[in-house]
Amino acid sequence: MNVDEANRVVTLTINMDLGTYAPGFGSAQLLPNGNYLFQPGYINPGPNVYEQATEVTPTGSIVYESQGQAASYRSWRIRDLYSAPGY
Repeated sequence: MNVDEANRVVTLTINMDLGTYAPGFGSAQLLPNGNYLFQPGYINPGPNVYEQATEVTPTGSIVYESQGQAASYRSWRIRDLYSAPGY
């Protein structure tokens, strides 16, 4: 969401259907290239829990998707292991 506090207006920036639901955990990140990274981290609670990371363009096209076989609290894209976060 884009929040204009002075004019008290909130505008929806992107509304992406990831095709899944996570009752807990997860993250969303605006990437330097203008894309977004979404990560529902607790899908299908129970013995078969998994997580998913999806990168989408501002128009909603999926450019990358991966799944892991465990719950994940949050996921952030970083440049490398040595640079400060927030590249």
